Amino acid sequence: MLISIAMDLVVEANYQLVQAWRVFTKSFPGRDAGDLPGLNLAWGEVPYFAYNAIVLSEPVASPEDLDQRCARAIEYMRAKRYPGIFMVCHDWLPPGAHLPEPLRLSWKMTGMVAEELLPPVRSFPKLDIRRVSDHKTLTDLYDINSAGYGINPELARASTGPAEDWEQNAFGFVAYHEGEPVSCAATFPVDGRLYVGQVATMPRAQRRGYAEAVMRHSLNEATKATGIQRTVLHASDEGRPIYLRMGYRSTSKFTVYMLA
Repeated sequence: MLISIAMDLVVEANYQLVQAWRVFTKSFPGRDAGDLPGLNLAWGEVPYFAYNAIVLSEPVASPEDLDQRCARAIEYMRAKRYPGIFMVCHDWLPPGAHLPEPLRLSWKMTGMVAEELLPPVRSFPKLDIRRVSDHKTLTDLYDINSAGYGINPELARASTGPAEDWEQNAFGFVAYHEGEPVSCAATFPVDGRLYVGQVATMPRAQRRGYAEAVMRHSLNEATKATGIQRTVLHASDEGRPIYLRMGYRSTSKFTVYMLA
């Protein structure tokens, strides 16, 4: 079901998060895209923990409600072969809420949205930007993300899914400089929005404008193909200043937890 553009921005950020993660995991044979009371699942059951996700499905009514949802999430994660993440929207928690001890903070994200992008403030370096369409470009995309976020590349390579998933409605692109993969970004049409993810740069190539260049290219190609302009993403603390400069505004705060 399409969501109205005028909907609450926090609801939009949560809904897009769940639906985007379900797109990411759609081809994994062990995936679980079901629901538990108060929780949405986008669990790929793959080695890369970020693709095994649980998300709040609605605002938390009370500390007791939060404890019950956390208990369900913990029980679910402990029953699985691979580790996963529990993504919690701060705006949906009661004042002063704290998650129980088995859940440890791993990283933070900011929900962001833009109706259209601002013009770039600088010129971009010359890059060879290729669409993800085969095993080589798909592996390069996951290797860049692994390096950019300090993840074991073997986890991501074991959790890529087929390259065919990227041939139509996934606008993934890898930027090459002098033949070497340096940055990447991907855009996914999700219920009337363009969801941006997989934005990363090799550590040795950061702070040169590569990520913004390939992200803008990905969004431009997705907009040309779909006619959609409104975009949503969930930014790391490091990426948020770049997105603000591009015209995004913050809508919500998220914390990602893993089992201790």
